Amino acid sequence: MSNHVTRLDKENMFEKNNKLSVKKKTISSEFPMHWHTFFELDIILDGQGYQIYNGKKCPLEKGTVYLLKPTDFHAIYPEKTLELYNIPFHEDILPTPLATFLLQSKDEFVFQLPADIFHKVRLCASLLKDEYDNDFSMKNDFIKNMMESILILLLRYQGTASALKQTNTTELKKALLYLHSHFRENPSLATTAEISGYCSNYFSQLFHLYTGQTYVQYLIDLKLSYAKHLLDSCDISTTEACFECGFTSLSNFLRSFKQRYGVSPQAYVNQNKKQKSNRRR
Repeated sequence: MSNHVTRLDKENMFEKNNKLSVKKKTISSEFPMHWHTFFELDIILDGQGYQIYNGKKCPLEKGTVYLLKPTDFHAIYPEKTLELYNIPFHEDILPTPLATFLLQSKDEFVFQLPADIFHKVRLCASLLKDEYDNDFSMKNDFIKNMMESILILLLRYQGTASALKQTNTTELKKALLYLHSHFRENPSLATTAEISGYCSNYFSQLFHLYTGQTYVQYLIDLKLSYAKHLLDSCDISTTEACFECGFTSLSNFLRSFKQRYGVSPQAYVNQNKKQKSNRRR
C-alpha cells in the first residue's frame, strides 16, 4: 500500500457558496488512499468491490452505505464498475446535535443495509439530487432536512440515534469543528476559545462539561486516533506518523500512544501485519 495519502480540501470540492454536492458517479478503476477535510456520504447502487477504510477491508456492493469523517482514510478498489451517489458536505448544513455527535463518535459508519432501509435511503438521495440540480424555492431548507433525514435513518439502523445530545451550544460546535479540522496544528485553548467567542476559563469548563474530557486530553485523543488510522492505512514509519498527526516530540508520541492503546506504535503495526497475514491463509 502506498505511503502517499491525498488530502481533499473543502475549497476544491464545493461550487460557489454551496456546502454540499450530490453526484451520481461510476468508479471503474482504483481510487487511491485519501482523506477529506469535510464529511462524505457514499451510497452504492450497483457493482462490486471493496474499500480499505481506516486500514480495514470492507466489501462494496448494492446496499453499502458509508460516512467518512474528516479523520477517516479510505481507498476504493472496484472489481465490477461501482455506481453510487457521492455526497460530500460541509458540517454547517447539519444541526448542532447531529454534527457534534458525528464528530465525537468513536464508531465507524459503514453499513450493509437491508432492502427496506436501503430503499428509504436511496429515495432520499434521489430527492436530494433532484433538489441540488434544480433551483426550487426553499432549496437550502429542503437539502438540510433531507441530509438530516438520511443520517438519522442510518443512526436508527445502527441503534445510536437516541444518543444524540440536544444542545443549543452553537458556539461550542464551532470550536469542535475548528479543532477537528486543525488539530494537527496544535491550536491552543485560547485560540479555540476565541473561535467560540468565550473567554478561556469559561470555554474550558464548558468543553469539559460537554465532552467529558479536558481540552488537552481531547486534542491528544484526536492526534492519536489520526495516527492509528495512518498506521492502519499507510506504509509509514513511526516517526512520520508522529509528526504527521501533530506531535512535536517523538518520545511524547510513543508514551501517549502506548498509554492509549496498550502497545507501542511499532508493536501495533506488527500485530496488524500478523493478523492480516493470518487472514490470508
